[in-house]
Amino acid sequence: MKIKNSFRTWKSGKTWLYSSLILGGLLLSSGLSINPAKVSAETMGTKSSQMTSATDITMGLQANLKATTTISAAQLANAQAPGPFTAGVNQVIPFEAFGGDGMLTRLLLNSSNNAAWSDNGTAKNPALPPILDLESGKYFYEVDLAGTNGATGQNLLDLLRANGSKNYEATVKVYAADSSGKADTSKVVATKMIQVDLTGLTDNIKNTTTVSAAKLANAQAPGPFTAGVNQVIPFEAFGGDGMLTRLLLNSSNNAAWSDNGTATNPALPPISGLESGKYFYEVDLAGTNGATGQNLLDLLRANGSKNYEATVKVYAADSSGKADTSKVVATKMIQVNLTKEQNTVASQEVYRLYNKMSGEHLYTTSAYEYNTLTMTNSSWSGEKVAWKAPKTGNNVYRVYNPNSGEHLYTESSFEVNSLVKQNGWKSEGVAFHSDSNSGTPVYRLYNPNSKLGAHFLTMSSYERDSLVKVGWKSEGIAFYAIK
Repeated sequence: MKIKNSFRTWKSGKTWLYSSLILGGLLLSSGLSINPAKVSAETMGTKSSQMTSATDITMGLQANLKATTTISAAQLANAQAPGPFTAGVNQVIPFEAFGGDGMLTRLLLNSSNNAAWSDNGTAKNPALPPILDLESGKYFYEVDLAGTNGATGQNLLDLLRANGSKNYEATVKVYAADSSGKADTSKVVATKMIQVDLTGLTDNIKNTTTVSAAKLANAQAPGPFTAGVNQVIPFEAFGGDGMLTRLLLNSSNNAAWSDNGTATNPALPPISGLESGKYFYEVDLAGTNGATGQNLLDLLRANGSKNYEATVKVYAADSSGKADTSKVVATKMIQVNLTKEQNTVASQEVYRLYNKMSGEHLYTTSAYEYNTLTMTNSSWSGEKVAWKAPKTGNNVYRVYNPNSGEHLYTESSFEVNSLVKQNGWKSEGVAFHSDSNSGTPVYRLYNPNSKLGAHFLTMSSYERDSLVKVGWKSEGIAFYAIK
């Protein structure tokens, strides 16, 4: 708690200029980080020579202060230090200063609901008296904000911004002046417990956002889509048309969108009433190695449907108006879900069976064949669906070796003809189809040590590599299943 001296020269016959100079000297001598110029004549309120009793203070405090007050994100974001916003919070100043323009404590008053406000008191709106006809120089106050460790000025602003949206318990304390006109903190005239709810700088940002395949597919570079992702740009640009970060805002749910911002739809502010040039931001997208622009687009498209962890970071501007990335004023962890555009393909299931006598695997799209073999031949056991194949596409042929009982699957009509003409295999026609080169690869392996069940198919690269280690020969990709 920092005690600020009163000033007995504050009387109705004295000018405001003289009084403010006296107040400024006293505040500076006590180390309070508040600019006296910010506390204008209007800030200090109407001066009164009428007597104000302790009972008046007690009754007025209970009647005139809200039980709960909400501070907007813009009011917190736009506040400056030194400045009036934090005056009276965790520090003792004259009670008549309670409702000054731009002060947090002004917002605690019931009368503030319909009163004018200007950030940092720049408009010099009339002060709101905490009690009507308050006697000047007789009382002091402070708002003890729990969980802030007595921070004041810039330190308090930094802490409140870093904490984000939070509800603070607070105690308003009014002290009597001593015989010399200074605050006597041992003489507590009145107190009131209140709650102060602060809205964080990232409160308008969703926890989870889904970006459609079409938006990703249509994005161009250079262009707005990747702006602010893995790069630092002004915070007020967060919600620009065609930007991925626009989709992170709660307000984007019913807002217009155009790919690459061609329609120049109005930007969505991350904070309503945000001052320009004061903050910067970036969305740090995990797993993208800091890629930006075309490189980022290429990476996101190559990765396909994927959920990304991301951190929204808000930075303060330095004295030259550039981003100071060492001053992180707010962060928020979010998830960005990107979807890959996929064509709807008519598919059919490919069943796998295993013959425990021969060691062969059989693949078929015929549920009838699958059920018949498992029900009528005890050698065969069903292994359910192996993958899904498109109903149209490149042909995958099945050939049968009557000497070994083995089946082979291939896209190559040349291989089919060679086996049939030269080695006595029987063609069984088209077994199913391949999803060209855009699906999931199905690998074919050959076991040179086996006379039966010498070939095997799998979509698992791990299974393929494991079999190769024990003597199987990889024959590469046989065809493609639907992804």
